[in-house]
Amino acid sequence: FNAATAYFNNLLQRVAQPGEIGSGEAVGCDDNEGSDSAAGSPISRVNLGNEEPDWHEIMQHEPAKTEVPKFLDARDCREAADSRFAAAIEKYHVEMNGFREELLQTVADMFNSRSSKLDDYERMLKQEYLSNDEMRASMQSKLEASANAAQNMFETLMKRVMQQSPQPQPQ
Repeated sequence: FNAATAYFNNLLQRVAQPGEIGSGEAVGCDDNEGSDSAAGSPISRVNLGNEEPDWHEIMQHEPAKTEVPKFLDARDCREAADSRFAAAIEKYHVEMNGFREELLQTVADMFNSRSSKLDDYERMLKQEYLSNDEMRASMQSKLEASANAAQNMFETLMKRVMQQSPQPQPQ
C-alpha cells in the first residue's frame, strides 16, 4: 500500500509540474523505468485534459492492476459524497431561502400591522385636534357673544338707572 501511495504521489507530482506537460512523457513512468515502452502509449500527459482515460489499458500493467480499481472506487465514493454534499447544500439553501422569506413576511406583516395602527391613531388624533380646535373657536365666539351681550345689558341697565334716579337739586 505504501508503494502504491508513493507511486500515485509521484504521479500527481509529475502531472502537476507545468514544465513537463508538453514533453510527451507517458504518465506513470518512473525515471528509472524505460521510456521506450511508454513513448508509444496513447496515454500521455498531453491528452489527459478533461477527457476520461482508457482505464482498461492503464490497468494492464502493475501496480495499476490493483491500484486503479481502488482509485476508481475512491473517486466514485468522492463523487457520491460530493453529490450528497451538493444536495445537502441545495436543501440548506432552499430551507434558508424559505426561512428568510418567512422571516421577511413576518417582519412585513408586523410592520404593516403597526403602520396601519399608527395611521389609524394619526387619523384619530388629527380628527380630535380639528374637533377640539372647532370647539374652542365655537366656545370662544360664544364667550365673546356672551361678553358682548353682558356688556350691552350692563350699559342698558346703567342707562335705566341713570334715567330713573332723581337728580339732586342744587340748593
